[in-house]
Amino acid sequence: MEKTLLRVIVGGDVLKNMERLVFRPVPSRRLGRSLGVNNIPPKTCSYSCVYCQLGRTSSMLVDRRVFYEPEQILMQVEKKIDEAASRGERIDYITFVPDGEPTLDINLGKEVSLLKHIRAPIAIITNASLLWRGDVREDLLAADFVSLKVDAVSLDLWRRINKWVKPAKEENINAAFQIFAKRLGNDRVEYLIGYEGNAFASTGDIREDLLSITAVHPMREEAVKELLRKNGVGWQIIDELLRNGELVKLEYEGNTYYIRKLVKNK
Repeated sequence: MEKTLLRVIVGGDVLKNMERLVFRPVPSRRLGRSLGVNNIPPKTCSYSCVYCQLGRTSSMLVDRRVFYEPEQILMQVEKKIDEAASRGERIDYITFVPDGEPTLDINLGKEVSLLKHIRAPIAIITNASLLWRGDVREDLLAADFVSLKVDAVSLDLWRRINKWVKPAKEENINAAFQIFAKRLGNDRVEYLIGYEGNAFASTGDIREDLLSITAVHPMREEAVKELLRKNGVGWQIIDELLRNGELVKLEYEGNTYYIRKLVKNK
């Protein structure tokens, strides 16, 4: 009865926001095909890192609060899983990786508990800023995989990194990976937005698919061509996105990549 009521009363902008609570499965080197849960409104965070690809923090918080009802998130996850199943796509993880800091959500533990019945492992990607709180640690312990962000080992260095540096260009991000990999070995360095192959999901909205995927994964040119072919769309949409400054074309070691233009903090 409660789920039916939710479906009846939502509409317009509210319905659009609910649709954004969960986004389609994308390839992840660590997590396989990951279904993303966006449990925090953009850009609500406990940090305001100058280099963040999501841009400046518009709502800076350190106190946990309610953002969405856990049942709304469960409903949208189930919907996306059904859609993925209809397209023959597998889901290896359900990942809390929102447009902000997921542990600010006071209902995080309840949401994890509700999603457990789906029988897919649950991951949470956090900046670790609220780990001093016992309730946050308890919520994270309920997940199957937790990724913690560590910027620096001292407060002074952390302030310099998070406030004094300038955002890197797309070319420099890729170059940094190559330098670390050469020094430490490929098996010890992971490029979190690195090339994951051509098996990207499609929803039918090719423009949205391209921008969503390239926001977290550079796509090699052959992967772009394969996605366009599956959707029966020509290369003109890529030319349009490049002209509009929404996509960036990069060359590296003989391969051509496309990445969504990073948001620059003002």
